[in-house]
Amino acid sequence: MTKEKWLRRHLKLPGGIPVAITFNRVFAAIDSDEFRQIFIQWIRDVIVGLELSNGRVVALDGKTIKGSAWNKGKDAIHMVNA
Repeated sequence: MTKEKWLRRHLKLPGGIPVAITFNRVFAAIDSDEFRQIFIQWIRDVIVGLELSNGRVVALDGKTIKGSAWNKGKDAIHMVNA
């Protein structure tokens, strides 16, 4: 799984990554009305943040150049785009 490292940062997974049906059971157990209310509030918070910044939001994207650290003792090249 490509996101296993990320998932392990957020969950203890002593038995490994759960199968799809386990994720389905978890999502089915979530109260949809409560999730909806929380999601709407989160979106409102994001919109307020945009209003406070007068809509000036800078999207950031970072990458590490593949193969740029092939020489021992050298750091990889990291790029940030805005």
